[in-house]
Order: sequence, then structure tokens, then C-alpha cells
Amino acid sequence: MCGFIKEWIENWKEDKKRNSEIENPGNMSDLLKIVAMKDPKYVKEFIEYNEEILKECHINGDRAVDLIKTVGDPEYIKECLGNVEKMKALDINGDRAVDLIKTVGDPEYIKEYLENVEKMQALNIYGGKVTELLTVEELEPKYIEEWLENIERMRALKIQDFIAADLIKKVEQKIPGYIKKCLENVEKMQALNIQKSNTIDLIRMVEKKEPGYIKKYIKKHIKNGKVNELESDFLIQVIIMTADAKFIDYCKDSGVLNHKTIERLDRFTKISPITLPGQMTIGVEIESEGLTSREEIEKIIGNLLKERTWELSSDITLINGTEAISPILRKDTASHEIYTVCNALYSLGQETSERCGGHIHIGADYLTDLQDWKNLRTIWNDTEKILYIISNRKGEIPRKGVLVYARPISGNDESKQETINLENESSQKAALRSAHSSNAFHRCSARVRKKRSFRC
Repeated sequence: MCGFIKEWIENWKEDKKRNSEIENPGNMSDLLKIVAMKDPKYVKEFIEYNEEILKECHINGDRAVDLIKTVGDPEYIKECLGNVEKMKALDINGDRAVDLIKTVGDPEYIKEYLENVEKMQALNIYGGKVTELLTVEELEPKYIEEWLENIERMRALKIQDFIAADLIKKVEQKIPGYIKKCLENVEKMQALNIQKSNTIDLIRMVEKKEPGYIKKYIKKHIKNGKVNELESDFLIQVIIMTADAKFIDYCKDSGVLNHKTIERLDRFTKISPITLPGQMTIGVEIESEGLTSREEIEKIIGNLLKERTWELSSDITLINGTEAISPILRKDTASHEIYTVCNALYSLGQETSERCGGHIHIGADYLTDLQDWKNLRTIWNDTEKILYIISNRKGEIPRKGVLVYARPISGNDESKQETINLENESSQKAALRSAHSSNAFHRCSARVRKKRSFRC
């Protein structure tokens, strides 16, 4: 069979020379793999001297990798990888190059590649692809740890931020305690540009293994007088993660935290009561962005609030967006629950951006007659401008998309039109339905009977 296929291929090549219009066989790659199992030398020579045919028969990329691997000769794979121009012609780079390097199965050869930044760059081996090589089973933990000490090399190979954090997690599996070692090296974390959310994720992993680690981490920085070297937002999140009021007070009273950090901690620990009429119910939706899964957020909130169920949903208007939706809240529970959920989101590394907003729902049962509805519309129309202003921090413009998702309704107020009579209940309902149908995203959504929704 092997001899017959080789003869057919050679005849086809001769015919191709005489007539370039001859159709290329769609299964040339499969034919060559059959030959490789009996006569690898023939396939090596075919790959070496028939670049144009390989291209015409689409033997490149994954097909080329499979063919080279089928030859079954580690030395030949090394030879191929050493010819960067040949690899580029065969579209073998990145993940494909890493696949071939790992196929060699020689830890010393992998080290040779890991030490040669230029060679890896030439084959587009960056970031997560480097991580694949570093975490192969054959490499001893000590070598990996030493390799990771060279910050300049890691940066040259684009091992930064979430890629660096992911690598640190994987190394932890081989070298227990490695995450802690990295976290204690603030300069290294900053040099690798590991962002706040990823650092917090690493801290959380250690805390799961060693309860109390966060407190030790903060106390060590306080003791060394270096706590303010940590970015303020990050420091606050880590302290809040302990969910220990006494420890938070300890940090505030340490005499080390700067005024800004203490002031912001107070925002999370001093809960202002929500003053609502006793019979009024509300609901809220809190938007955030971050890497934490909705399942994990839901689990944490569930553990904190026990019998109270907050729903978590995705939000396509955000980047990695999550929306926490409350059950019905009452005067005696609202403040505590909202604080707890915000605290949980913050401690899990969730953040707010200019894309995030919040929704407040007011139970419509509180509006018992026609006059109540009319009063609500009048109050809203009179205060809408003020509410827009206080929904943003001082000096900030409204968030992006506000005119799409929270458009003012005062300019579309049907109650000011002569054609609508609001002296009876049916006319009032008609006006509300009209306002709602004209735009589902008015700032004050007219959801008749069930609730009133305020977007900010």
C-alpha cells in the first residue's frame, strides 16, 4: 500500500509539472500520513522540497503539524522548529509551535526554548502559550520558580496582568505557597501589571486554604508601615473582605491608614438607615463588572443573607457584567441587605464603571388611588433635573447610554397634553401605558400596578 501511494504521488507530481491545471488531490495530507508510518524519510523529503505543492494542497497549519508529528521523530521535529522560515511558510506558530515543542517530550529542549526569548518571539509564542510550556509535567518546580524571577523576560513574552495571575495559580499546584510568596512581593506584582481584581482573586485563593490570611497580610503591611503603598481601592477591598467589623476598626485606628482610606472605609461600615413609610416596599438592581462568576456571587450572597434570595443575571450593556436583583425589600431589611450585597460584590473584586447603573423599584401597592398616581407624576416632573444631577458624582457627566437606557420623561409628559383627561382612573392608566410603550427605558418606567421602576 505504501509503495503504491508513493508511486501515485510521484506520477501526480510529474503530471502536474506538465499540466498545472491538473486538480490537486484533496486528501494529499492523509496519503502522506499513511506513507509516514512506513517511510518517514520520504515524507521528510517531501516536506523539505515541495513547498509549492504543500501550499496548493493546503498542507499547512494543523495539517502540517499532524503530518510532522506522524513522522514520529523527535529530532526531526527539533529540526523543523529550528527553521523559523519553514515554520512560517507552513503557518506553524503560536499554539501549533507549542504543540510540536511539547511533542518532543524532552524537558531540556523545552528549557532551551524557554531561555531563548528571540526564538519564542519569532514563532509568536507569547503569554498563555508560554504558560503551557512552563507548566508541563516534565519541568521540575525549582526551575519554574527560578524562571519566574526574571521579570524582564516575562514582560518581553507578554506575561502580565491576568496571564501572569493565571500562571501564578498554575504554579501554586506544583509549588504550594507560591501565591503567598508573590503577594508578599509588591514590586513584582506591580512590575507584572497584575490588576486589582486579579490580585484580589489570588488573595481569596490563599484565604480559602488558610483562613485568616487576609488579616495577617494587612497586619504585616501595617506593622512595616507600608500599607499606604497599596493602592487605596485595593486596600479597602481587601480589608472589607474580612467581613470583621472589629478588624476594620483595628485598621482604621492603627494610625497608619491615610485619611482618604479611612473616609472610604467609613462609607462601607457606617450604614445610614433607609427611611421609608412602613407599608412601602422597594426593590433594587445593582450592576457591576468583574471576573467573578454569577454562580460564585450568588453563593456568597446566599451564605450572607440565608433565607433571602437575590437573583443574579448577565447584562449585555456591560463588560463581564452582572446585575444583582433583590427580592421585595422593606424598611427594616432594606439597608442591611443592600449594604451586605454591595459589600459582597466589592470584596469579590466586582467594580463599577461609567457603564454601570442601578434601578430602584417602588411597590405600586403604595399608590392606592388616582390622586397618588397624579402626585407621583407631578413630583417626578418637578424633581427630574435634580435627580439626574445627584445620580452622578460631583463634576461627572451622566454615564454613557443614559439617553438610551434612562431617558427623561418630563418632555414626553402626556399629562400636559389637552387630549388626555386625567380626571378618571381609566384615562390615567391609558396615559401610563402610552408613556411605557413609547420607550421601555424611560427613567421612570410606567409599569402599571406591579411596581414603579427608577433607573439611575
